[in-house]
Amino acid sequence: GAPPAPAPAVGGADAFLAELKNPNRRKLRKVVQKPRAADGSPAAPTERDEKKEKEMQKMKEEGERQELYIELLGYMEAPNGNIEELSDKAKIQTNLVRSFAFTLMRKGWVTGYRVTDNLPEEKPAKPAAAGRSGKSAPVGRALVNVWPGREVMMCIELADVTEAELAEKIGEPTSDKRKTEVARIFMYRFDQQHKQHLLDEIALVATAAFPNETKAFNDPEPPQDNSLVNRQLWETWNDAKLKYAQSDWPQFDLIFNKLMATSSIVSATHHQLHQTLTEMRAMGEAMHTTFAAFPVPQLRTIVESIPGRIKDVAKKLQKQTGIIIRDESLKLTPEFLRLMNLAPDGTPVDPTITLPAAAEGADSASTSSDSLTPSTTTAPPPSLASGEAPDPLNPLGQITLGGLPFDVLLPLLKKSFERGTAGATAEEKLARRLTL
Repeated sequence: GAPPAPAPAVGGADAFLAELKNPNRRKLRKVVQKPRAADGSPAAPTERDEKKEKEMQKMKEEGERQELYIELLGYMEAPNGNIEELSDKAKIQTNLVRSFAFTLMRKGWVTGYRVTDNLPEEKPAKPAAAGRSGKSAPVGRALVNVWPGREVMMCIELADVTEAELAEKIGEPTSDKRKTEVARIFMYRFDQQHKQHLLDEIALVATAAFPNETKAFNDPEPPQDNSLVNRQLWETWNDAKLKYAQSDWPQFDLIFNKLMATSSIVSATHHQLHQTLTEMRAMGEAMHTTFAAFPVPQLRTIVESIPGRIKDVAKKLQKQTGIIIRDESLKLTPEFLRLMNLAPDGTPVDPTITLPAAAEGADSASTSSDSLTPSTTTAPPPSLASGEAPDPLNPLGQITLGGLPFDVLLPLLKKSFERGTAGATAEEKLARRLTL
């Protein structure tokens, strides 16, 4: 084909107008020129500029301080445990509670109601928003359902009642268990609306199909052999045992006991979780109070030195106790920070506060290594050399275990060994001797 026609020449003014009309052009931004002195050098900063610069510097230091606080909290843990681990444990146990409760309700033995007296107040309804119906549903409490297993294939929704409404439903207490409250169980959840860890209190009320309590099956098992009479007796006994195990009351009793045991675990874990949250909050406040006067560079040095301090303490404890301590899994409590006896630059530290492992590590390590070194009978023990009275249980300064010298422990070990192998064969004695 023919080559394309050349573009017409455009003058400078036309090109400028075409660039202004182009929607994809780069927009110009206004550049504020800094004030300069008469000789062209930068002008001296004004009071407003200095104030703004100080505020920016202060915000930057505060941001760095908060980052260091968060990093320091990563090395710490409340004495009661870890929040994530406790929350996961409560969720797992709640799944079991939900499954056991579903089984009892599905069989028609009990009905469940959530008691709302101890739950947070409902938030007001949201303003109307555009939608299919043109209306917005009020913000209420999350529904409580029970279902078997982990996946929701089928579920039973529980109604919300107050204590007064529940008492009105049950009526006056009677001797008939079919119209009374059987028990209260607890299920854990994290309320997204209020951002709280909550326990849903579920009241189990007996229905008309509640099983009657029956006598436990305690018949002794007959002997099993090849005789026809004993075989028939055993089969009759086994049939009676299976019939009892498959009846309503034993099944209810088994599931109910498991339900109550698991519910108590959920309640205890939730209480421990709240204690941990309180302690973590106190740890954060104590940390802010402790390091508020520290400059950011010194605080950064302290945070960077924490792993080394943990390793040093772990090594000294390992040398003292002989127990292997993994410093990767160690966590700090506020007591460790207090025993570090830190002070801002230019402030004297308190000489009465020291880390026990750091202050006594070398001495205790040397004494422990000395005590593990056996001394001969000719050399005087350390206590005699220093002029002190010898230990009546260990006058010769021998190796000790639990405060007792080995010459006292060995006969005891020998007697227990002989007592344990009194009725054994020669091969059994040899095997046991090798394991010792």
